[in-house]
Parts: sequence; structure tokens; C-alpha cells
Amino acid sequence: MKRHWLLVKNELIKIFNRPKAIIAIFVIILLLISSAIIQKKDYSSSNKEWRTNIEQQIRSDEKELKDLDANAPDSYYKTLKQDIKLNQYLLEKDQSPNKQNVWKFIYSNLSILIIVMLFSILTASDLVSLEYSNASIKLLLIRPYKRWKFLLSKYIAINMFSIILIAIYLLVSFLLGLLLFGGISEYNIQNIEISGSGEIIARNVLSYSFISVFLQLIQLIIFITFSFMISTILRNSIVATFTSILIFFGGSVIANLTEKIPLLEYTLFAHLNLTRFLNEGKSLLETSLINSLIILLIYWILMLLITFVTFGRRDVKT
Repeated sequence: MKRHWLLVKNELIKIFNRPKAIIAIFVIILLLISSAIIQKKDYSSSNKEWRTNIEQQIRSDEKELKDLDANAPDSYYKTLKQDIKLNQYLLEKDQSPNKQNVWKFIYSNLSILIIVMLFSILTASDLVSLEYSNASIKLLLIRPYKRWKFLLSKYIAINMFSIILIAIYLLVSFLLGLLLFGGISEYNIQNIEISGSGEIIARNVLSYSFISVFLQLIQLIIFITFSFMISTILRNSIVATFTSILIFFGGSVIANLTEKIPLLEYTLFAHLNLTRFLNEGKSLLETSLINSLIILLIYWILMLLITFVTFGRRDVKT
């Protein structure tokens, strides 16, 4: 076991010695700092007069709604109505939309996790294929380790790399939020939003943020496993990277087609966006979430089987 963890450690060191890892960390920190500066400026300038600003916005929306052309899109009419409803709710509950603290800062920057996903996929997509491209695979396999241990060490290392990136995001966003906004004891701060159906949703930003990170971690592991499989099968690092990125960005398109093509409901990509269960205000115990997790687990096992069987049977001379 100790010897195996030495393999994992070596693979992790190799990953962090690559430019991709340094760029990923730099981009995450840069985006968080930029967001902190912008939010601090907006917070300082608009928080004191938030009621006046919302009242003006309501009057403006009501006037626009009244003067709206009959040929205007229904979606725009619906948006105006929802904006008015949300702003009226904020006034009634005396909830400033500009109220900020460390927990809300973390919540407001959850979208930065897509950078973690992107760089993790880029790294996983050539983790094995690069060994073939550089002809270093033979040197690795002559070591006194079984093939599956060598491959498993790479898989564990890339997942650890992704978790470290998430930890960096959480740590830096926490420190920036605490430094600029404080409020570490304000655990119950809420973010008020309105759903597509017009329902007002009040979310506890602390619990939402950490549940969202956990669900996105599951999605990230699936994407990593898929990219890792592609890297092992194709052996060409350029083709493997291109294929993984294409699937990453094209997966959402496939998922959106599930309503039109029922058979696509059973594809991997139709179940990757687990945070939709949070955004729709549904319970995490909804049957649809459990079904998605089961389907993702089946795909995860299948992808790992394909990866290890392919690598174990492959002739490295070719």
C-alpha cells in the first residue's frame, strides 16, 4: 500500500510541475480577486440606498410593462412581471439584495468552479496519452508494479488534483470574503431569487454553496473519468484533449435535447447537471436525483472497466 501511494505522490508531483496546474491556480485566484474588487465597489456604493433603488426600478418596470407593445415577446413580458414581483418581495421582507458577507461572497462565485472542471479535464485528457506520445510509457511499465496499479495511481492523482483546486477556491474566496465583507457569524444570510415558474426562492447561501460544491464534485469526477478513458483509449494527446473538450462543451447541448428525443434521457450527459435539483428548489431526496446518481454510478463503473481493461490488454510496442 505504501509503495502504491508513492506512485500516486509521484503522479501528483508530475501534474503540479506542468504549466496547466500553475495556470489553473493563477486563473482561479485572479478571478476571485477581480470579483472581490467589483463586489466591494458595488456593495459600498449601493447598499445604503437599496430601498430607493428598488422602488425606482419597480416604477420603471411598471411603466415599461404598461407601455409594452402588443407584439412584444411573451418571455419579455414574463421577465418584467417576475422582476416586479421579486423587488416587491424584497421591500416587504426588508431584504437588501446588496447585503454581503463572507458566505454570500463564496456563493456568488460558484460559477468559477467551471474553471476547475475545465483544467481538470484538460489534465486528465492527456494524462495517459501523453506517455504514449512521449514514448515514456515503456519506461514506466518496466517498474516493478502491475499495470493496473500504475493506471490507478494516475486516476487517483488527477482526482486529488481537482479536489485541491476546489480547496484553493474555497480557501481564497473565504479569506477574501472575510477580509472585505466580514460576517463570519451570519450563517443564516439568504439569497432571494425567483424561479422560472414565478416562485420566490429564499436560499441559505452557506448550505447551498457547500451542497452545490459537493454535487459539482460528483459531476467533475464523472468528467475526469470520461477524459481519462479517452486518454487511455486514443493514446494521442492532441486528439484525446480535443475530444474531451468537445464533449465537455457539447454535453449541455445533448442534455437540452432530451425533451425532444426521449431516448437521450439515458445518456450520460442528461444527468450530469445535478445542481439543477437545487436551482429548481426541489428536495435532494427527489426520486429524479436518486435516479440520476444511480445512472451516473453505472456509467462511472463502465468507464473505469473500459479504461483498465483496454490499458491492461494493450501492447505498448504499438
